Amino acid sequence: MLGDKTIPELAVIFAEIASAAYIDNDDTVYKNLGFTKTKFIDHEGAQAYVAASKDEVIVACRGTQPTQPNDLLADLNTIPKRHGSGWVHQGFRTEARKIIDDVLDWAKKNKGKDIYVTGHSLGAAIALYVTQELEYAGFPPKLLMSYGQPRLGNADYVDAISTSMVISVL
Repeated sequence: MLGDKTIPELAVIFAEIASAAYIDNDDTVYKNLGFTKTKFIDHEGAQAYVAASKDEVIVACRGTQPTQPNDLLADLNTIPKRHGSGWVHQGFRTEARKIIDDVLDWAKKNKGKDIYVTGHSLGAAIALYVTQELEYAGFPPKLLMSYGQPRLGNADYVDAISTSMVISVL
């Protein structure tokens, strides 16, 4: 399904998926793409969707909603937090850690399937963190497609993840 698409086609599909992540409990986009199992994750103001088909998994992280104080606080909490050999934006890291256990559980339940991760804005920063955590846990995503992603970490953090992930910018 997604594995047959070109990068430009995937960019359009994942833009729609990243946009749909802003809607509570609506799995229409995923069902239309052939994803039969879906779950809406909402922990302490951090949200994401996970969806699975026969061969693929999608993780879509929700971005900043200007009417949600939790999101605004996450965006503003720029105090650096140590992560591996680098430093990351504490607010983005905190939000990602709220959903990571559910995402990892979903990956374990769907072991062997291709994983795709996406997000917009705050959701894009969370998606990068989630991608790294999935890789560390032995579930390396096939693709991360982010939109309007703010800077998550410093140069040391980027260098560390660049050695383990294929990174390309469209």
